[in-house]
Amino acid sequence: KFRQYDYGFFKNLRVYHSLFPPDYDLSKVTTPVSIYNGLNDYLAALY
Repeated sequence: KFRQYDYGFFKNLRVYHSLFPPDYDLSKVTTPVSIYNGLNDYLAALY
């Protein structure tokens, strides 16, 4: 999922009024997007 920033359960409740951050509506993205990652990319996990 491609979501807004996850502050953790309690701050998410304050900021988003939900335990989890909302998903981005990717159907509204009108520019080309490329996502790159490397085999040893420890900061990002692609599922």
